[in-house]
Amino acid sequence: DADSQDALNRQVASIPDPETVLWVGSPGLAIALACLVPAALDELSSTGGATGRVVIVAGSANPATHAQCDALRAQGVPMVTDLDDVPSDARVVCLRAPLARQKNASAVVANLAEQAATAVARHDYDAVIATGGETMAAILDRLGISRFILTRELEQGFPVGRAERADGSSLTIAMKAGGFGSPSTLLDAARDLPAKPSSKKAFIHDRA
Repeated sequence: DADSQDALNRQVASIPDPETVLWVGSPGLAIALACLVPAALDELSSTGGATGRVVIVAGSANPATHAQCDALRAQGVPMVTDLDDVPSDARVVCLRAPLARQKNASAVVANLAEQAATAVARHDYDAVIATGGETMAAILDRLGISRFILTRELEQGFPVGRAERADGSSLTIAMKAGGFGSPSTLLDAARDLPAKPSSKKAFIHDRA
């Protein structure tokens, strides 16, 4: 066990071949793993431009995610449970689970993932931000994406990558743990993705 983030960072860094480990843990673990990425980033190079329309899929019930959604709403980002309700001129939208507790949380995540994947496949959005690893995994599964390239971080522990859709077009993805970040984390990400191109450094991740 670690009693501080620095201690956890050191413990994770001491584990050989971290890419062979199935990591399960808290947002602090995501931060510790992110600290390992810069050493591997120079292995590959990639290019990428700034993105256009962004869909945020808030599949986590963590209070931190709720606070981040509130910050998005306060800045005028449409907050919907059905993408058919999104205004046509919205550049950023947040697709979230109903606020009332649902009996089947897995079904809720599956519904969000299905909506997001369908919209992305028809090119309604070219960037996806997901809260919760289960949420992003479900979206990528539905899109048939088994590999993506990590290109940079929005914050330490909040990676951005590029994936390829079935038609060969590029999709920007960003993912974070539900409990990760400050109230402004998703808002900052939504502002950052359309404004900044991807890094020229990259790290390939195979999901299989």
